[in-house]
Amino acid sequence: MGGSFRVGVVLTDAAVAAWQHRLLCQFAFDERAELSLVVRVSGAPAPATRGLALRLYRALDRRLFGSPHDPLAPIDATEVLARAPAVDVRAVPSAEGFALDAADVERLRAENLDALLQLGGGRLAGDVLGAARHGLWTFAHEEQARRGHAPFFAEMRDGAPVVAIRLVARRPDGERILVRSFASASPNSLAHNLEPACWRASDLPARAWRGYTDGREPPFDGGADDDPAEAPRSRAPGPFEVARVVVATTARVARNRSRLRRHDRVWFVALRPRGEAPLASDPLRGFTPLPCPADRFHADPMLVESDGAHHLFFEDADRASGIGAISYRAIAADGSAAPIHRILEADTHFSYPFVFRWQGSWYLIPETTERRTVELHRAVEFPLRWQLEKVLFHDVVAADTTVFEDRGRLWLFTAMSPSGGSTNDELHLFHAETPTSEWVPHPMNPIVSDVRRARPAGPLVRDGGVLYRPGQDCAGDYGAAFWLNRVEVLDERTYRETPVRRIDASWHPGGLCTHTYTRAGRFEAMDNRIWLPR
Repeated sequence: MGGSFRVGVVLTDAAVAAWQHRLLCQFAFDERAELSLVVRVSGAPAPATRGLALRLYRALDRRLFGSPHDPLAPIDATEVLARAPAVDVRAVPSAEGFALDAADVERLRAENLDALLQLGGGRLAGDVLGAARHGLWTFAHEEQARRGHAPFFAEMRDGAPVVAIRLVARRPDGERILVRSFASASPNSLAHNLEPACWRASDLPARAWRGYTDGREPPFDGGADDDPAEAPRSRAPGPFEVARVVVATTARVARNRSRLRRHDRVWFVALRPRGEAPLASDPLRGFTPLPCPADRFHADPMLVESDGAHHLFFEDADRASGIGAISYRAIAADGSAAPIHRILEADTHFSYPFVFRWQGSWYLIPETTERRTVELHRAVEFPLRWQLEKVLFHDVVAADTTVFEDRGRLWLFTAMSPSGGSTNDELHLFHAETPTSEWVPHPMNPIVSDVRRARPAGPLVRDGGVLYRPGQDCAGDYGAAFWLNRVEVLDERTYRETPVRRIDASWHPGGLCTHTYTRAGRFEAMDNRIWLPR
């Protein structure tokens, strides 16, 4: 598709929510899209939140748990909206919401828009759904609010593991999912569900118009087109339902705080001889925890083999402060571990030491989110001495960077949060010819937008002729489990994977979380998290 993607924005006035203002500002920086028309609609008010109990709960919840960067704070968007001509239309009530008269619909059609994006007002219906080439774009949670429901309350009430953020195209022939993103659901706070969802929603229209300009078909999140637009999950909750949620939340928070006063959740690394069963069906028995000092915890194991010798790199963190360093220990032929050597430490946190070999040299990329960098280190004397070779990315929030070589090209997977949100939710992909070359972003970024499998959980693995990418499942709890994702397509234009097996912490008695898998030579390793008394 040639030229810029022409978008018309539907709203009631220039005062928009902060997350919507952020969305509108993207037009100024994205050459693929053009804010072509501002449609100011009157006569179609959005319904107010129903129920005094729910309004009181939301106010208290935002006071206790709300972010200082409130996505719902009103911002005057006059300056941004002035970039495009404006038209005024009036809506009238209809059986399905609000409709525009035929003359107004024809005015919109004459603008030859690719999409209409609704950011305000009540639910529009009728001929306006066909006024733009790709329909009227709305957010599923906004549609719930327009029907008088409470977005994301049901997920909190029911203990759902994720909340779904969906951008939907409403057209005369039905609704179609354009982009989806799945974030971890909080059972304790509606604000913790609604606020991240709103900030994430601000990114979705750009992903849709980039998909169309690249000539792809929706959904543009790499998933299958089998997820219908979400209907409202429940009516607005009544006072007794709100009260039950408040009581359950209070009791749950009290129990958790009581246990955390007496116990720590501590990571450890376990090792076993490499199994012969296919990884997708291996029972994962026989992992033995490696010894760890009582005041430390170990996580993020990375195994490599060199000239028949096995080397284990891992996060080595202080149990009291949580600040991590990168340590190393040799693994003997019988699986016993040599003494620990600290190889990389500073006053900031290091973790996830991804080690790889390229053209005879060893490289290490540790997680350095506190520095807002992705750093490449090279071994001066493998495995104990390393020096900084190059900062690959500056001023980024990126976690668990993982490199994979395929057909003479290097691929870099990293959990990245361009908008400053969670690093658990979205996976970005880059490629380069050498480790120190310029890393080119993949056109489908983020290639995964799902807290259940996005964040890397160890090196990519070939097993039985199949390539798997381990991805963390952080729904409900950081590092709760990981998925083996079968990589279907990996090239400079397309990435596609299919989750085939979820591996939880039950492979170790009392296990709570497991979030890294690695294998090399004759051994494989995983980490696990358990309760230990303070």
